[in-house]
Amino acid sequence: MEFYFARGLQVAGLCVVGFGLVAGITGAVTLLRELGLAASGAGLFYAGRLIEGRGN
Repeated sequence: MEFYFARGLQVAGLCVVGFGLVAGITGAVTLLRELGLAASGAGLFYAGRLIEGRGN
């Protein structure tokens, strides 16, 4: 079950980073918000990676 939770966090992180990329390209958000989205997405992905590593 940990594996699927970790993979879910990784997918969510990738989605948040992708949303930040698209929002930054279209100019819908400020630079600070775009960087915040990138950082939070990276944090989600890294948290999923850490949880996945412990499951092995």
